[in-house]
Amino acid sequence: MRTLSIFTSLALLLGAAPAAGQPGTDPPSVNFDRLMGRELRIMDTRGIERFGTLCAAGNGELRLVGAAGEFAVPVSGIKRLDRRGDSVKEGVVLGMLWPVVAFALGSGQGARSEREARIGLVLSIPIGAAFGAGIDALNRGWTNEYRANRPARSALRIVPADRGMRVAYVRRF
Repeated sequence: MRTLSIFTSLALLLGAAPAAGQPGTDPPSVNFDRLMGRELRIMDTRGIERFGTLCAAGNGELRLVGAAGEFAVPVSGIKRLDRRGDSVKEGVVLGMLWPVVAFALGSGQGARSEREARIGLVLSIPIGAAFGAGIDALNRGWTNEYRANRPARSALRIVPADRGMRVAYVRRF
């Protein structure tokens, strides 16, 4: 009887799922100051997608200028926030790292001396940085800044087992 009580308690505990469709209580942790003047795509909790350029942030809302004029979006009602383009700074850093990784893995072994290998490494770092910056500057797609947590769907199901039936905890992400 005690085993049945433990399994029942465990099943009830695992079966408790968050309520679907309720917005999160935590506002997005995004630094809106660095997004000032950038083109944004915002989806609210109702599923409505709006586009505009961020012109002001404060008092729990964002003010954007779009095709239909200026509009406000409450920060607590944001489900997804994307910005146009990518950070060129990240491209520079990644571009600088590729030559370092390549030389660490042995691509500098064809050099006649250690000095030539070091010169090759020092010359290839700015070239990699330029390529990384150029690739990121050409990226005009959308970059996600914030996405609200989706409530996980979970349920207890009765499934066939080797000898009869059993209860299984199913969770979809």
